Amino acid sequence: MKLIVAVAVLVVVAVADKPAPAAYPPPPPYGYPKPVVKILSSTDSRPEDQSYEFSYTSEDGIERSESGAPLPDSGYSEGGYSQQGSVKYLSPEGTPIELSFVANADGFVATGDHLPTPVPNPYDRL
Repeated sequence: MKLIVAVAVLVVVAVADKPAPAAYPPPPPYGYPKPVVKILSSTDSRPEDQSYEFSYTSEDGIERSESGAPLPDSGYSEGGYSQQGSVKYLSPEGTPIELSFVANADGFVATGDHLPTPVPNPYDRL
């Protein structure tokens, strides 16, 4: 009987010393090293009429440009802007992505071949 108790105590001690396996790997440390991407070209213009224009190209193939100007009589206390721009980059799958947008008093409209399109509605022709 003493032998069974001794073996049971040894088994419990052996199992208790092992830490429980982690369910998920630990997160990377804050500020972990990220690759540095160089900016190949950059422009930024902000005239006194409160309009703006900027663009940049990075070594990883990203191209971004945007311009905007205040909307006359926008009706907002902070004022509104008419903006247009575009961005080009390579998706993780290797697909070239080109996105253009316009944002003004009529709302925001984005265009690009990668964006979903609505299903044609046969009743629209009636």
